Amino acid sequence: MMVNSNVDEMIVNETAAKALKVAVDHCKAAELALKDAEFKYHKLVKFRQDYVERFDNEMKHYVAEETQQGFRSFFSRLDVVIFEQQEMVAGLQRTVNIQRELVQECQKREQLMDA
Repeated sequence: MMVNSNVDEMIVNETAAKALKVAVDHCKAAELALKDAEFKYHKLVKFRQDYVERFDNEMKHYVAEETQQGFRSFFSRLDVVIFEQQEMVAGLQRTVNIQRELVQECQKREQLMDA
């Protein structure tokens, strides 16, 4: 009976270790996706700021009203893209938080089995 118990314990420990590795891998992937989305978001915001400054400094006085309306339309569309990217960042942040919780749960289970 002792042999079966040891084998069962080894299987359970191996399964827990695999579950932890999968959870850690998913967490790392989610963190990378979040970092990439945040980078893109900040780049879009910076692009918008630079473009507004450039427009205000260089073009505002020299551009016809209909061209200014085109710029305003462009800024409106850019604002939508920035908002969508911000939503993506928020969703990925939620995913990262969930993945971190899963890793913690797996670590706790593994610690309980080792005790």
